[in-house]
Amino acid sequence: MKNKTLFLYVLFLLSWFWVLSLYLRHGLVPPADFQPLILQDLEFLGPYVLILDLLVMVALFSVITPYLRRSSKATEDSCEDEPLDNRNNN
Repeated sequence: MKNKTLFLYVLFLLSWFWVLSLYLRHGLVPPADFQPLILQDLEFLGPYVLILDLLVMVALFSVITPYLRRSSKATEDSCEDEPLDNRNNN
């Protein structure tokens, strides 16, 4: 999986959990009433929301990236030992 795709998946999951937490706190509200609740959360976090997002993303990628490297199999180039003309190495 490419890093850009992984980043979009993680971003989608984080936003989904945030909206889910809003629904759990305030119940089912119409979308027009939902926007002030989002703004209220952002005002509560203030300028630290960007730092918090950066910390969460770095923490997630520091856990996910080594796992992906271990799960991908190493490929071997078979052309290293073969001569180009397919003759024996005499």
